[in-house]
Amino acid sequence: MGSAEETSPSNRRSNPFPHRSMNPNSVRFLQHQAASLLLYQGVLMGEAGEAFVQLLETLYRHDKPSACVYAYARWFRALMARGQSW
Repeated sequence: MGSAEETSPSNRRSNPFPHRSMNPNSVRFLQHQAASLLLYQGVLMGEAGEAFVQLLETLYRHDKPSACVYAYARWFRALMARGQSW
């Protein structure tokens, strides 16, 4: 067994992409929601918007955590370049 220090909540690292527990239907729903934006589709046309759509596509299609992390990093960098955060 591990020590209390190893198992304390502050020492646990959370996985930003729990791909094995990700529901593909939820990701597909978000993709449909993003595509259905009629008045605000321009929001998804910039670098950050395109990176977000690509992140959703990657989450839906890939079971490799590295591909998901790369897509997330691309989206996060695009947000930071605009002075935004998620």
